[in-house]
Amino acid sequence: MSKKLNMRQRREVGLQFINFLQEIGEQDVTDKAQLKSIYNSQFKCRDGVLHASFSSVIYALTRSNRARVSKGEIFINSQRRKVVYANQYWHHPNSTGNLGSAQSRAFVPEPGKRGRAKYIISQMKQNRDELIKDKDGITVKSVSDTDGGKIQVEVDCNQTKTVEIEVMNEGTEAVKFVRCEMLRRFHVFTLKDEKEVTNSQPLQLEAGETYKIEVICSMAHRGYFPVTLVFQFQDESLKTFYIIRFFSARTTSELFDELKPTAPYKANQHCILRTTEEIIEEGERPDCFVINQLEREIPLGMYKYSKSFHKAVKSELKDNHNLSPDVKSEMQRINSLLESNLDFENYAERFSLLLHLEEIQMEVDITKYNMENATMTREGRLLVLKVPGVAENRPSVLRGDHLLVSKSDDRRQPRTCYKGYVHQVELERVKLGFSQKLVNDFIQNMKFNVSFTFNRFPLKMQHRAAQLAKDTGLMNVLFPTYSNKMCIHPLDRKLNFYDRDLAENPEQARAVSCIVAGISRPAPYLIFGPPGTGKTVTIVEAIKQVLLCIPTARILACAPSNSVDAVNVSPFHRPTDFLAQEVSGAVG
Repeated sequence: MSKKLNMRQRREVGLQFINFLQEIGEQDVTDKAQLKSIYNSQFKCRDGVLHASFSSVIYALTRSNRARVSKGEIFINSQRRKVVYANQYWHHPNSTGNLGSAQSRAFVPEPGKRGRAKYIISQMKQNRDELIKDKDGITVKSVSDTDGGKIQVEVDCNQTKTVEIEVMNEGTEAVKFVRCEMLRRFHVFTLKDEKEVTNSQPLQLEAGETYKIEVICSMAHRGYFPVTLVFQFQDESLKTFYIIRFFSARTTSELFDELKPTAPYKANQHCILRTTEEIIEEGERPDCFVINQLEREIPLGMYKYSKSFHKAVKSELKDNHNLSPDVKSEMQRINSLLESNLDFENYAERFSLLLHLEEIQMEVDITKYNMENATMTREGRLLVLKVPGVAENRPSVLRGDHLLVSKSDDRRQPRTCYKGYVHQVELERVKLGFSQKLVNDFIQNMKFNVSFTFNRFPLKMQHRAAQLAKDTGLMNVLFPTYSNKMCIHPLDRKLNFYDRDLAENPEQARAVSCIVAGISRPAPYLIFGPPGTGKTVTIVEAIKQVLLCIPTARILACAPSNSVDAVNVSPFHRPTDFLAQEVSGAVG
């Protein structure tokens, strides 16, 4: 009766079995049944081998971390791996960072597909170009090759497409084609070949011979599908080398063609401001361009920020020795104002500061849309410029706005800039009215540099409003602390609502009644709620009721934009472009 082996002895038998697998070239075998057959039929009967069952030997190897069993496969590793968890961004100060230095330890690939994948990934991190290039006489190519080892194809959705990849031996010696596999399996791709190289069946590739691998692409959905193909070879000296290709398939559609970029991505660059002299040629304003006819009793200033303010903001409000005394003084004023609490005393100054900061940012943002070497087409007396993104307000261009163009090849000083007024905005086209001089000189495919601008009129209005709030003493309106509880119109008097649906809503009806009565005066009455809850119709009803119940009332209606198609104030029942003028006419 044979003596039962202990754990150490069974581990020694396992190490002998690992060495035997390397001797016969079967170290990459992972199938449990195949390994057991090799152990029982070829290894166990050798002289000097202690008798131990295959399962007990594998158990001893797993306990010593020399093997791993998973789903019917056994992954054997002849070396113990030491795993170190470290900060990937930390480097030893004495390290040279040279991946090819003699001090760097060679990466020993683990057996099996997972081990090969780890090895390929580590090699790509160290020297990607080395893996991509053809070597040792082996060339991998396809009709869909692009640069950088990429193979890119386009596939129709729900269609199957086959792409051939040729592996050619252009050397003078035979090379063993070990396998072709995907680094990570992707269900939309299938590899196929005549002699099962894609199923790890090695093939002897003679000098001058060409072998074809087929990649079958089957996409049920639209999108981008990348996969890395690994070609493994072995020369006559049993040296293993790899060649990889980055295969990708893209399914397209009409929507994709419309949305795809028209030019390579270019990061926004800081504009280099050059001092140039310019002559502005005035353009042609739109026909029937509405001029604001409201009486302007209080002049509207320009409200431009000072040069010292701009320099202080550009320095990020941080003091340094290069700043002049007036810039430092302005910086202290800005910081003090931003850090203070908002009250009526600093209301106008603080909001003026915030508006100036917003204007500086608007000046920076608008330059991102400037165009160089742009072409225009002519339609009658107007020139048409294609502006991608204008339909999404990128940039925001409205009728009556203007932009500046100059001829790209104009190097004369002073430079002539032509002001073009926007006559019409279409999906991606802007129709512009320029001076007759430019229209007469215009020829097809003439190139222009385009600079976009923004309308300062809303900013000037806001500056004036902030100042008037302080000058006219609106403290009790902006910072209310009490209510005089005096009604202009009796709160309990029933109103005859124009909107019958609103009359049936208690909250809306109550809000209109309180607004007409003026119960919260001098504090304003606030109406808030999510979109679609009836805030606009409530305001419109309140305006109509004030006109009806308080004939001597004066109403100023303001909105975030001039377009108020949804607001109809009796007796006007048509869309309006200028809300203030329309309400003024309604009030009479």
